[in-house]
Amino acid sequence: MGYRTFACDSAATFLSSELRPTTRCVIADVRMPGIGGIDLYQLLARSAQAVPMILMTAYPDETTREFAAAAGMHGYLAKPFEPETLLLCLREAVRSGAAIRKLSATDPTG
Repeated sequence: MGYRTFACDSAATFLSSELRPTTRCVIADVRMPGIGGIDLYQLLARSAQAVPMILMTAYPDETTREFAAAAGMHGYLAKPFEPETLLLCLREAVRSGAAIRKLSATDPTG
């Protein structure tokens, strides 16, 4: 597939990871210990290092799905899901992440 991956046991671990600055997409669960996927997305969106995100959950609900869509997340996947569905979301997220990085690199304030 061509993707290099790493796993973190929590959002806090990811946030303090030396790999965070080079991360091109985050795949997170809505429900995680400590900081959940939605809170992680909001933290990243407010940071200088915003990164595309795909949310997954075993407890899908319409309110969270609508939030994910309105916030611009690249996927809201209900478990179990097909691997191909995740790959489609991942490809789009990585493509859009390149555009985000390019804009940030040319923005003197970012």
